Amino acid sequence: MRGGLSLESGGVRLPILLFVTVKTDFVPKVIFQQHRPGPPLPKGESYLTIGWKQIWLASKQYKKLPSTFIYLFAFFLLADVGLSLILSI
Repeated sequence: MRGGLSLESGGVRLPILLFVTVKTDFVPKVIFQQHRPGPPLPKGESYLTIGWKQIWLASKQYKKLPSTFIYLFAFFLLADVGLSLILSI
């Protein structure tokens, strides 16, 4: 096959090498990982609601930290634009 991607071309070798490298590094870490318990949930909380409550409490404090929220807004905006640009190329 001329001009296409074949197993002999370098365009396929690099992703395969990267995939094998990541998997050979990741699998042993998952198998031999030790249990690391986090802090217990506060009374009256659940795993489904605690994140939303923390987001609500943080959003109520935006007046105390205006620069932080401007930075986060700009970061997410630029990250989205950067991702869109990369995907469109």
